[in-house]
Amino acid sequence: MTTINNIEDLLRIVRENEEFRAAMRRELLTDEILELPKNLALYVEATNLRLGKIEADIAELKTDVAELKIDVAGLKIDVDALRGDALENKIPTHLCQMLSDAFDIRRVQVIWMARGVVTPMRRADEFSVRIEEAADSGIITETEEGRLSRTDMVARSLRRADGTSLWIAAEASGVINNYDIDRARQ
Repeated sequence: MTTINNIEDLLRIVRENEEFRAAMRRELLTDEILELPKNLALYVEATNLRLGKIEADIAELKTDVAELKIDVAGLKIDVDALRGDALENKIPTHLCQMLSDAFDIRRVQVIWMARGVVTPMRRADEFSVRIEEAADSGIITETEEGRLSRTDMVARSLRRADGTSLWIAAEASGVINNYDIDRARQ
């Protein structure tokens, strides 16, 4: 039998004797505290499972967002194209009056529309024939012929001041980007 005379003796026995230490724990600590290591391990395991699911969900969301970004970029392009088409359809009614006012011209006649708006067939045919003749005779290149045929609108008018004929080429766009600027320059 070991005698305990002071606190140092008690601590020495607790350190050296596992049975004594376990008995002291049971006497001093509540069941809840004694079960903490086991409960903490269960909590860590459950948390790791939940974090694993969250990480998988985040990875799936990242993939979905990347796909949505691609889809939205495509939709932006489509909307811009539709906006351009709508503007092209407004050219004959809105632009002709604006050109008349801005450049002091009259009798603006739409000769050619690349698409969308129907122009009088005789004018469009005449314009197409003239473009082809100019390309065939070398006045314009085949590239320029293609550009002219893709021009949104070609109109003919008269200057008010002297009655001279004036040709107008117009490009409509829902956005201003390098492609549209290059087309307008050509």
